[in-house]
Amino acid sequence: EYTSYLHPISSPKLWSSVKAIPNSFSFESPYVVNICSATFIGEPKPAFSFHHPKKTKDTIHITLAFTHTANSPTIIHGFAGYFHSTLYPGTTMSTVPTTYTEGLHSWFPMYFPVNEPLLVECGDCVEVSLWRDCGVTSVWYEWAVAVKSKSGVCRSTSIHNMSGRGYSIGLY
Repeated sequence: EYTSYLHPISSPKLWSSVKAIPNSFSFESPYVVNICSATFIGEPKPAFSFHHPKKTKDTIHITLAFTHTANSPTIIHGFAGYFHSTLYPGTTMSTVPTTYTEGLHSWFPMYFPVNEPLLVECGDCVEVSLWRDCGVTSVWYEWAVAVKSKSGVCRSTSIHNMSGRGYSIGLY
């Protein structure tokens, strides 16, 4: 069994690094990085689970809501993606901070950047949407972030990596 987790983050350093990439799709790709310079908003939340091997190429749609309750405003620059996997009964591998498997020196979280950082005030609701889509020959993630204020005002990013235009993983 494989479970993905999502965690909104504030990281001007990571966001600036993505912006500096001379590629029109730099914000359309997740990045495998050791996230050292970031403020994490709330706790990681489970996104979706599936079992291997999978005989069908299902599209998985998931929307998660996070409530920002910090004492000061922050800026969302994207979110971290983690995984927890049960390889065999009693054998797991995890990049989730609370269940991290010691010795995973080459396994890091994914950083899903947003094209425009979003200001989050105390009490605002941060909604992270992640879609795992599948085509004939590849699979990819699409994502967006919305911030809903207590007064009902909503600010959101565009949907990133639509149809795998900036990043996808080959199935064969």
